[in-house]
Amino acid sequence: MPIKFFHSIALTSATIFSLVATQGSASAFVIYDSKEKEKSGVEAVPAPSFVPIPTSNGIFFHNSDNGHISYCSNTVDPGTHQPAGVCESIGLIEKSSSGFAYSAIENSIYIVNKSSGAITQCAVTLLNGTSVKGGCQQRASLHSL
Repeated sequence: MPIKFFHSIALTSATIFSLVATQGSASAFVIYDSKEKEKSGVEAVPAPSFVPIPTSNGIFFHNSDNGHISYCSNTVDPGTHQPAGVCESIGLIEKSSSGFAYSAIENSIYIVNKSSGAITQCAVTLLNGTSVKGGCQQRASLHSL
């Protein structure tokens, strides 16, 4: 029997809509809150809280659960017109109990930790369109400005 597709879309940090892989002709549509059980009563696995931050050349992802920052380039192979982007983990920032604010400029993002006031800049450089180099560094604190 052919296996159907699996795809998840995070609508908010708490609500996930999933199309679940199944065999045969039936497929399941599951709606759940990551802090509750699935509506069917089966224990739901919490999804990480990823925040996408788009830029002109790609997209940053911040996992607010563990602080990891990643970047994916939107490179396209000019010969084949196929996606050729790469994704790399570029840094780690401190967690926040109050959340974050984000601003993107070119190949940089600024992340403000609403708990500590820390302002962190994460930046990337695309090398030959095939690799990503970057990092994150705290630049200031809202409390000292």
